[in-house]
Amino acid sequence: MAANNAYQLDPGPLDASVLTGQLTHRSRDIWIGNDNMILNTRKCDGKFWDLVNEHLIHPRVLDVIKLSGLYGIYRSHRPVIDRSLITALVERWRPETHTFHFRTGESTITLQDVEILYGLPVKGLLLADTSGGLLKLMYLPMLEDITTVGSYSWGSATLAYLYRFLCKASQSSQNEIAGFLPLLQIWAWERVIVLTPQIVAKRDTRNIFPVGLPRGPHAARWYAHFSWTDTTKHVLRVFRDALDSMTENQFIWEPYSSDIIESLPKYCRVGRDIWRARVSIFCWDVVEVHLPDRVMRQFGLVQAIPSSFAFDATHFNHDRRGRSNTNWELEHAQWLHFWNHIDQYVWNAPILHGSLRYDDPYLIWFRRITRFIIGNPISSPQQQQGYVPNATTYETMVRHIHLMVNKAISLGENPSMEELYGFRAMVRDEGSNCLAYVQEADRTYVQADYRREELMSDHLHPPIRRRGKGGVAGRKVCAIEI
Repeated sequence: MAANNAYQLDPGPLDASVLTGQLTHRSRDIWIGNDNMILNTRKCDGKFWDLVNEHLIHPRVLDVIKLSGLYGIYRSHRPVIDRSLITALVERWRPETHTFHFRTGESTITLQDVEILYGLPVKGLLLADTSGGLLKLMYLPMLEDITTVGSYSWGSATLAYLYRFLCKASQSSQNEIAGFLPLLQIWAWERVIVLTPQIVAKRDTRNIFPVGLPRGPHAARWYAHFSWTDTTKHVLRVFRDALDSMTENQFIWEPYSSDIIESLPKYCRVGRDIWRARVSIFCWDVVEVHLPDRVMRQFGLVQAIPSSFAFDATHFNHDRRGRSNTNWELEHAQWLHFWNHIDQYVWNAPILHGSLRYDDPYLIWFRRITRFIIGNPISSPQQQQGYVPNATTYETMVRHIHLMVNKAISLGENPSMEELYGFRAMVRDEGSNCLAYVQEADRTYVQADYRREELMSDHLHPPIRRRGKGGVAGRKVCAIEI
């Protein structure tokens, strides 16, 4: 698409009071055509799954895995990570709110997702050590008594760690992401229809999981064979454009019905009473905030304009380096209060009936404070090979039409001649800008003639005359109808 100065689409935010880190966010570089980098994904569990695929785990080891609270991860196996899909999601993650900013509103991975998808316990002790040990050794003290390993809140620690790396990766200076990425990818498959592959058959797991094991969590259903007929894979530009143009009916706010939740193993719903807790979550030096009050539609509740949480928006720049002797339990004392009194911070709201209207106060507020569109195909037209995104063009056209409709409504039933002349000029200008934006400016020089002439159509296709049943023509018609 050729560049055109007739209309400069503002991707937002129109109000910068919430997304205060826009200048360093990777979406800024994407908009000006400087960054189409696909993030590298760090992982350290590849060899483990190779062993699982080749050898059955010994029953005594399985007993330990079940006691640890990590059984759900083993039972779900690991999906092939799509780096382009992960990158497209990171582009919409905001460290200021710990949510993804989609066209339809804010959404995020919650304690509910962690427990339902992977069965990781969300209730339990905090992972805040006092040893100041090295990263690779800091888990060893927790393994001294195997029977107590499952008492830790592995779910909140996993989520905190993923939040931290989402925040880091969202910065334009970063080129990789770590954390529990299977959770991120399957969370997206559960909710974002335009990203979801179709499951065509379950994988045969008889050679991997012995008979008689407890059922797996909800993520286990994604260990399957997929069809990509209606969706793509490994194409960042397509993923980005799909999210840029996503509509309300293409996002599933509540993928886990009450029937699904009740049908899951008990270990997938033990912590349901704290799924909506607005609290700090920890993984040793990492402290993040869990903000379900920003995504209440994920729980079937009414979404109000959220209040801010007193938290440093650049928190992800702090790490363990140079602080090997730090007592993290004391360091995070002010945040530990929230977790230690978690029952007091469970958020509630009225039940939501239906979907939010476009003129809902929350959505009106959200559209002003969000980054509405990520991709900008006209920023670098010379590089547009292959798939050309449509979301920016679509949004520009919609805004032009919206302006004209609003103006027509404001004129009322009896506009003056002066107002009509002004409206005619506006329609001409806005319409011309639309055509120019999609490289159809030449159409302004010819008459718009798109309506079929009914009389001519009837002349070309006269009605069929049918004789009675005894005639030849009648027998032919009957044969056709049969």
